[in-house]
Amino acid sequence: MKRYLVIIALAAIVSGCGVSCYVDRDRSGVDALEKNRQLWRKQNMENYVMLFDGIFYSRVRISVANGEIVLIQKVLGDGSIGDEVAEERYADYFIVDSLFTEIVRLDKEVDRLDVEFDPVLGYPSYVYVDREGLRCNCLGMCTDAIDDEHSYTVQLETSL
Repeated sequence: MKRYLVIIALAAIVSGCGVSCYVDRDRSGVDALEKNRQLWRKQNMENYVMLFDGIFYSRVRISVANGEIVLIQKVLGDGSIGDEVAEERYADYFIVDSLFTEIVRLDKEVDRLDVEFDPVLGYPSYVYVDREGLRCNCLGMCTDAIDDEHSYTVQLETSL
């Protein structure tokens, strides 16, 4: 039996093991998700305008009516409103409810997720995502993954 274990161990070393694990990183902010989702739901806000900014997104002003995006406009560097975003691109953006859903999804996939919530309304006002983390093989050898981080900021501007 010991001989088979040695052979299996040697095979794992030679093949690079093929098993990876993720060392859990700080997940501050996520614990408050459900509390803040409930606070947001209590607001019963289905009509609002929000500013959304992210590394992979240009800064935009999103108008939401009855819980659906009705208009997205680019926000220029001086803060003025620019062109409308094409309607077929609306699915690429978040509203508050879909951002809560995205946070839950990200929490299962990323190495670090920091979330801040608006203390009065409960919506996620800042989300930081870092997919970089320690990857460890079965021998305990760890390396950093490719850095892949981004963040979103959200600010409710007005209610419609």
